Order: sequence, then structure tokens, then C-alpha cells
Amino acid sequence: MAKQQSLENHTLYGERACDDDEYFSTPAPGVCLTIYGGSNDRKSVEIKRCGTYLLGRSKDSDFRFSDYNRMDSRVSRRHAALHIDRQTVVLVNQAPRNGLMLNGVYLADHQEEPLNDTDVITLGDKGPNIRVRIGDLGSLEQEPPSHGA
Repeated sequence: MAKQQSLENHTLYGERACDDDEYFSTPAPGVCLTIYGGSNDRKSVEIKRCGTYLLGRSKDSDFRFSDYNRMDSRVSRRHAALHIDRQTVVLVNQAPRNGLMLNGVYLADHQEEPLNDTDVITLGDKGPNIRVRIGDLGSLEQEPPSHGA
């Protein structure tokens, strides 16, 4: 994944979206995030590499949320991180003031939680919401995305 791209640049368009249950009926590679914004706005993003992915409004975020709707106004510049390796996917709360929920339960400051298939992450109090689908983590590429040092 390239650094400093907006969420739109990560969107998958194709015959079947990676959030489709059929996609995961056989072990699919990687992790799929489906981001739900306001009024039926939905984007699916497939992750095929191990690494740490930042979620937020910052230009350094791998998955960048802009202020295009009221939901995104509660998203911090560095709201959360996903640590993905060939065995686990872990969510880390990096913005305790604006709130981060996993399946409706608030996470504490810098709390880390392993994610499971079909978990739902909520940034802020009311969203955007992110549905997580976890496939075959063993097939992920090892090269992490580059973050400027």
C-alpha cells in the first residue's frame, strides 16, 4: 500500500467485493475492511501484506478519513492502528478522547485487542464503522508498508 493515499485509492472495484460472504467461503488471502460511512456509503479494502496500518485523518494514515461528512469529524488524525502479521490482526486505540469501539465496547487508552472475523470497529461515538473479514493470514506478503522514519 502506498503512503499518503486517500481511502478512495484503496477501494476495490470488481466482480465481487471482499466483504462478500462468498469471498470467504474458501480461505481468501489477507484481511478485508469494509468501511461504512453515511447514507449507504460503503468501501471495501483488501490488505495483502503484513505490517502496521494507521487509520485516521492524518496524511500519514494508510486509511485516511476526510471531513466529507459529520461522521468523520470525530475521527482523530491518528485514531487507531491495525497490526497484521501471518497469525493475528490486532487493533490498537490511539485516540482515547474521540472514542474507539470494538463490537460496541469502548477500548481504553492504547488498549490492544485481537480481531476476529466479522468484528466491527467504530471510530468515534457513531462511526464510521469498519467490518473486519479475516481470511488466510498465512498467505500475506511479508513486506510491510513504508512509513517515513
